[in-house]
Amino acid sequence: MSLHTHVVGHPIAHSLSPVIFAAAGVDIHCERADVERGHLADFLAGQGREDRGLSVTMPLKKEALSVCTHIDDLAVRVGAINTIVVGKIDCAEDVGAQRGRQYQWIPNAHRRQLANTPVEDTAVYGCNTDVAGIVAAIRETLGDEATFSNAVILGSGATASSALAAVQELGQPHTLICSRRHVMQGSVFAVAQRLGVPVEYAPLTHAHEYMEHADLVISTLPAHVADTLAQRLRGAHVPNLAVLDVSYDPYPSALSTAVIAAGGIDIPGYEMLIHQGIEQARIFSGREPDADAIHATVLAHVQRRHAADQDSAQEGR
Repeated sequence: MSLHTHVVGHPIAHSLSPVIFAAAGVDIHCERADVERGHLADFLAGQGREDRGLSVTMPLKKEALSVCTHIDDLAVRVGAINTIVVGKIDCAEDVGAQRGRQYQWIPNAHRRQLANTPVEDTAVYGCNTDVAGIVAAIRETLGDEATFSNAVILGSGATASSALAAVQELGQPHTLICSRRHVMQGSVFAVAQRLGVPVEYAPLTHAHEYMEHADLVISTLPAHVADTLAQRLRGAHVPNLAVLDVSYDPYPSALSTAVIAAGGIDIPGYEMLIHQGIEQARIFSGREPDADAIHATVLAHVQRRHAADQDSAQEGR
């Protein structure tokens, strides 16, 4: 019998999570559900009540902290959840141990009460696979031995927090955060304090000046927000720069295209999506997904989308 899951967020039509799970070969059926901020608990109590779990995307990754009975220690430190599992989780501990990842579940004293729902008396686990996805995407593109000395993270939200934890895992000693606002509450700057990681801040409008001297940039900005930065990189020469734009629709993004034109290296955003999804499939099913099939299927979808975008652009001329 197939396990049923949803991928939730707003907007959600672009999500490739259903594609990933369909290709994984571990009997997971995933559907998209458009869930706006403030409505995750209602969804879990209603349409999602029979789910094995949820893949959580923007803007719900912080809100997810309030609906779980137990939270993985990494998600607690990062302050963001992208994977929710309802029911028995022993399989996640077993599979996690096989992959070198120990899940330490911490009871959530601040969980929002979910009224009139069967999951009220059921364990609801929350964890973060975004960090692993970012690390794996970078290593797959640049190699396991790649080192960095000057990283820039664009954005300050939930995915930026995961990016900060990822660059620390990669041994990054210096990180600059470029964002529209420098606020502490619920931001990557608060996460830096919890992790004991020193970071610096610069306004997003000046990010291109710092990117030209960086060796790793991770953009966690929504689609097209970094397009202005891409324009400002025109004429630059950045042969030592690698950029991961986690926004994979459209792909390649304007930022990725600009970096390639400037001699840099593109780390495809869909690689992060693939690797975090592989880990989610392990957690949901307790089985080893078919990573090669997932890669091939997602790449084919990305290429079809790109071709369709090119055709639309030609028609619009």
